[in-house]
Amino acid sequence: GSLGQSYGPLPRQVGWGAEAAGKVLGKNRDQRVDPGVANMTLNLPPEIFDNRRRLLESIDSFRRQLDGSRALGAMDKLSAQAVSMLLGGATRAFDLSLEDPRLVEKYDTSHIRIGHNNFRPSTLGKQMLLARRLCEAGAGFVSVHSAGWDMHADGNNPGMVKGMAMLGPTMDQAVSAFLEDVEQRGLSEKILLVITGDFGRTPKIGKGSGRGHWANLCPLVFAGGGLRMGQVIGRSNAKAEKPATRPITPGDMMSTILHTVFDVGKMRLDPTIPRNPGQLVLNGTPIKELF
Repeated sequence: GSLGQSYGPLPRQVGWGAEAAGKVLGKNRDQRVDPGVANMTLNLPPEIFDNRRRLLESIDSFRRQLDGSRALGAMDKLSAQAVSMLLGGATRAFDLSLEDPRLVEKYDTSHIRIGHNNFRPSTLGKQMLLARRLCEAGAGFVSVHSAGWDMHADGNNPGMVKGMAMLGPTMDQAVSAFLEDVEQRGLSEKILLVITGDFGRTPKIGKGSGRGHWANLCPLVFAGGGLRMGQVIGRSNAKAEKPATRPITPGDMMSTILHTVFDVGKMRLDPTIPRNPGQLVLNGTPIKELF
């Protein structure tokens, strides 16, 4: 939001029945790749689409003559994104039927059922495959959400043993398939995979073999992106309560990602880039062991 509307993300669900902005799906709603993405297929003849686009441009031009604010100007970038997705190859990225069935099977984690009380097939594997296809189509940032890690052993969540037995294998299969896939395609240097969460888990096991939220430590994994791999950086104390070596902060993580994705020197000098990305670089220190 702080970067302006031009830099806002495209909706993560597209099509009929897509989640409305600001709404949260019910807790029993299945986690899935929304089949509504099929509606992104352009069914209009190209000449009719071009006519409608020119009409939209004319209307927008007239509106901008009446509105001197930057809000409408920011829509130019969004319109260009929409046209590019409809006419370019981006829509094909959502069609997993175009993949080799053997590769889809390698990613597929649907044979593992996850949840608590209301179980559902895991879609993490297909999400990771979709992420790879979106990266190939030109997406700069792709987020994959893996839910269910609140292993509190309460009425809504399983305990650690049962929870890890479900989610651990899905993570192993999906991530290993992704890393092998991008390596075979020669994309390991170009795609940076970051695995993390918003907090860790309490060192002490609670009632019912569950754990609570713990902000002092959190897992963080980097893979690819031209970084130096095969390392364990830092360690916790014996009880996994706090860092025993140099702490890695959220600012350090963001700075590491930005130094990998951008030419930071040019980014600082470019007046067209909003102030916030540059500030994120300054708020942390890149993890030196990775470079």
